[in-house]
Amino acid sequence: MAFFRQFPTISYNTLSDGIINDVVDIFRHVDVNEVLIDNASTYTFYEIKNGERPDTVSSRLYGTPDYYWSFFIVNDSLKSGLKSWPMEYNQHKEWIDQEYGDYSILIFAPVQKRVIIDGEDTIEHVDYMGGFDFTNVEIVDQDGNSAKILKYDINSLQLWVHDISNTSFLSKENFKLRYKANPYEGDEYDKFEEERLEWLKSVYLWTQKNYPTSYYSFTLRDLEEEGIVFDTPEYYELFYTQYFQNIIFESRDVFAKAHNAPKFYLDADLEEESIISGFQAYNLDYDFSELKIEPYMRGQLKEYEEVYSSFTKGLVTEVPNDIYTNTYTSGSYFIYQPDPVSTSISYLEYEEKKNFENRKIRIIRKEVIDDFVERYKELIKS
Repeated sequence: MAFFRQFPTISYNTLSDGIINDVVDIFRHVDVNEVLIDNASTYTFYEIKNGERPDTVSSRLYGTPDYYWSFFIVNDSLKSGLKSWPMEYNQHKEWIDQEYGDYSILIFAPVQKRVIIDGEDTIEHVDYMGGFDFTNVEIVDQDGNSAKILKYDINSLQLWVHDISNTSFLSKENFKLRYKANPYEGDEYDKFEEERLEWLKSVYLWTQKNYPTSYYSFTLRDLEEEGIVFDTPEYYELFYTQYFQNIIFESRDVFAKAHNAPKFYLDADLEEESIISGFQAYNLDYDFSELKIEPYMRGQLKEYEEVYSSFTKGLVTEVPNDIYTNTYTSGSYFIYQPDPVSTSISYLEYEEKKNFENRKIRIIRKEVIDDFVERYKELIKS
């Protein structure tokens, strides 16, 4: 690249062999404001056409391809170099397929359920996955179809999955989490057993906080009579197989193609639209006082009164038992499970808009480009 010939050289032991070589100091940089203070008379704007390269834009604007580098100097959006140059349509489509094509997304929006244990009120976090250790864990539907887990994003409430064993998995709503089989071979089996035990302990503590009814049902058993001793592998295995694996996680939405899932939401209830996360969209403030359970906010808990039988945001339905619908009821109490009232912006829409917006760049005016180049070269060498 001709531009880098203008950069100074430095002495450097490139191979750590004691031999000193002169190399171009490509890390030398001068902020454009040191060359030309943002003066409207020195620059204008240009919209990159589909498929145009930096050198072809330079040729179009300046009659030479050699000034392509100036675009990366004067635009913050292009500071990452060629990888930040806007992609043409087919290239961007291929990038979307590479970035998102192997994944599906399940949204698990948590709600809070009031339960009474030993005469005391507590909260059960239904469908909540925050804080869970997904190491070596897979998700399974009621027919035994499974998928590998890439990650769970608490901000978007999204579980990213891949390698789905059967496409019918994507039409299901109810799921369980299962520890996968031993990935090790031969002498490493003991390592697997150690990792599994640590995971079982973490699941035990996670359930205590988020599904207390399952946890306390287990601890109320007379385990000594069954020959099970507390804090042993047998103790945690029993809890996992007979209690944790009975916990059902109900997805709110399933997206077969990850790029169709919401990247974020626009809160339509505010006077001015604002970007909010999936967590915020499913946990907006309502008429009742806010219930906080550190470190998350998840909804509202209030004793049911007839005046509160309808809401301006979402739907509350009185139900006989603990039926999973827009609410949970326990005795005379309701737990409100809001549906997001916001407009969602998908990952695909977000990426396409970002790529399109990157096409509008600032350029040095043709009549001053030569002066700009010479001044910049001087500062690079100084």
